[in-house]
Amino acid sequence: LLARDLALIGQGKSDPFAVVELPGMSNKITTDVISDNTNPIWAKRGTFPYLNKGLKAPRLKVLVFDDDTVGKNYLGEVEIDWMPCLKNEMKGKWMKQKVFELTDPDNKLRSKGGVKGSVALKIRYIPDNLKNILDEEERKLKRDKLNGINSDRIE
Repeated sequence: LLARDLALIGQGKSDPFAVVELPGMSNKITTDVISDNTNPIWAKRGTFPYLNKGLKAPRLKVLVFDDDTVGKNYLGEVEIDWMPCLKNEMKGKWMKQKVFELTDPDNKLRSKGGVKGSVALKIRYIPDNLKNILDEEERKLKRDKLNGINSDRIE
């Protein structure tokens, strides 16, 4: 997950972090705060359980905030249609990384000049019969970390 041009309009640097959620699921994925940065790259992985019962999947939501000493400031959000991941030929494969412009659907930033910035991320759906993909990746990540390699980084 990476982002570009994150700052409140007219402000300098931000201390951004993102929260990724799948509406209807109780768990959320929260990135680390990256201080004094408007173009963060978050090395964060996470999973959501999803039962593919042929229903339309909820859109993945990424909310971006600026960490502050007295809380957080909303910087914007995106909703991502990940239904293409459910197609048979895409199962277990990464969806091509795309850039999504941040939006402000509730006009929270109107008085501050609006929303600016974008996020990009990689996403895929792994059904139960392909869980061995995750197991192998976890083993590789552990080996890389032991060797001082940061293979989580998405660029």
